[in-house]
Amino acid sequence: MKENHKKIRRMAAKALAWFFAAMVGLTIVSRAAASFTVPRVITKIPEYQSVSHTVYCDGTLLAKREMAIVAEADLLIDTVFVSVGQRIEEGQTVASLNLEDLSEKTELLREEIRAAEQEREAQQTNSSVALKRAKEDLETASSCAQRAVDRAKEEAESAAAAYQSYQNMLGSRDVTEEEYRQSVALLEEKKAKQEAYEQAQRDKETALRDANRAMEDATQSAKQSDVKQPGAGQRQKQLERFEALLAAKGNITAPTAGMITEVIGRAGQKTTDTAFCMIADPGSGLLFSAQVSREDADLIEIGDTMTLTHNNQKVEDVTVGALKTESDGSVTILADVVGTDWTPGSSAKMELSGKPSERGFTVPLSALRSQDGSYYLLVLQETQTVLGTQKMAVRVDVTVQEKNDNLALVEGGGLSGESEVIIDSDRAVSNGSQVRLWEK
Repeated sequence: MKENHKKIRRMAAKALAWFFAAMVGLTIVSRAAASFTVPRVITKIPEYQSVSHTVYCDGTLLAKREMAIVAEADLLIDTVFVSVGQRIEEGQTVASLNLEDLSEKTELLREEIRAAEQEREAQQTNSSVALKRAKEDLETASSCAQRAVDRAKEEAESAAAAYQSYQNMLGSRDVTEEEYRQSVALLEEKKAKQEAYEQAQRDKETALRDANRAMEDATQSAKQSDVKQPGAGQRQKQLERFEALLAAKGNITAPTAGMITEVIGRAGQKTTDTAFCMIADPGSGLLFSAQVSREDADLIEIGDTMTLTHNNQKVEDVTVGALKTESDGSVTILADVVGTDWTPGSSAKMELSGKPSERGFTVPLSALRSQDGSYYLLVLQETQTVLGTQKMAVRVDVTVQEKNDNLALVEGGGLSGESEVIIDSDRAVSNGSQVRLWEK
């Protein structure tokens, strides 16, 4: 009986040992399973600070004062001696023109001017002859018309006198039929001669009017022939410029010292009526110009300072001088740049810190989540369960007040300086998910 009792005890001890061994094994298996199924998270405590904004963009360095070097149009370019960024002195040759082409164009222009002058002289001669003839015609018309009027007047007066004399002879006595017919004939003669006299006067007025108009036309034509044709003065000035180029052997020179910022003319091409090249005065300083979006422009004010970088050189405290809104809604920033040897026409990078937001709780942008247009965070909380204390991800709705490329300033959700906000995880996490800290 005793031996059976001992045997039972040994068996119970073995069973208890196996039970504890099984429990340890299950715990190990459970923890191993948890390492594969429970997400690991990284958390961060919200910081109480403001959100700053930095605007980056590329821009162009412009010369404040530029002038154009202009060549005569439609001339063949032989050689261009300058390039962008090159400093030149006053009188230095920037390009040379083809002398053969220049000579041909000059001679052609001379011929045009000579032909125009000959035509004007011919017009003057013709106008002078026409004016002389018009004067003669006016004098002739006036003389002839006056003689006709004088004759008509004499005849009218004679007919009137004859009629009156015949009436005086008849007196108041009764007249015969023959006397009556004679009286009527003399009256008709008087009327006809008076009408002829009046017509002669009208004919004189018409002749004088026509002759005067012809005289006026001839006088106006003579005046116009004395005036040079439109463009004659411009052609003469152009000829003088061509001749000056020929004297300079076709060389185009710089009117002042400076730096070449743009070259438009090319060897083998014809010159145009626009600038051949642009030259900047290095002493006038530089102007930085850049375009930013409307959103970035809202962060910038006149008087803000920026840092410019050009060829690994930096200039700090460059002040925004102007903001210009363009038709497409973008905004152009203009700022003076002084104290550099940078080249006009080259590019530079801008870095500008905009005005910061109000202070508040900030979280990394990676912590911010959205759903249906609303923002929320997942905050780590400890919860008591049947298995003990466990860490859970709990959704907290927030309002985003400000954000930049790294941080978001949020409010709401009862956030404090002790909240553990989930900013990263090794797998998807949602509201109510069991999580564990990522121990590195």
